[in-house]
Amino acid sequence: MNSGRYAGLMAMIQDKIQQIGVLRNSFADPADPALIRSRESMLVVEEKFREGLKGLEEHHFIEVVYLFHREKGTDLTAQNYYGESTGVFATRQTCRPSKIGISTVHLLGMDKLVIRVIGLDALDGSPVLDIKPSDRFYEREELSVIQPYH
Repeated sequence: MNSGRYAGLMAMIQDKIQQIGVLRNSFADPADPALIRSRESMLVVEEKFREGLKGLEEHHFIEVVYLFHREKGTDLTAQNYYGESTGVFATRQTCRPSKIGISTVHLLGMDKLVIRVIGLDALDGSPVLDIKPSDRFYEREELSVIQPYH
């Protein structure tokens, strides 16, 4: 891709993606992801996005899209949960080319602009890009109609 097209693409991406809030928890530094997921985190949403939260409390699970804001490295290979070397896209490692994280978490409660969750493995200060409802039962049912292509 030539540099002119790349600059245009990057400008389009930056125009489409906004930070809607910030993640708050007790993990300022990297730690075992299982430990981070076991603790409560808070999504603090900016005031201008308040109206977008209406009805979110009706969902048991939500998907949180965020940035790995402290990750500097980019690797195409990484270790999976079993310690085996594999492609980074087959793992949940943070050393991804785009530095985007997505986690499905349990919604514990909401108080105005603060959303309490458990199951998120992100560091304190991570920019939150999006929040979406995730009804796990519905999704499993929906996915069951998708058949492998042979």
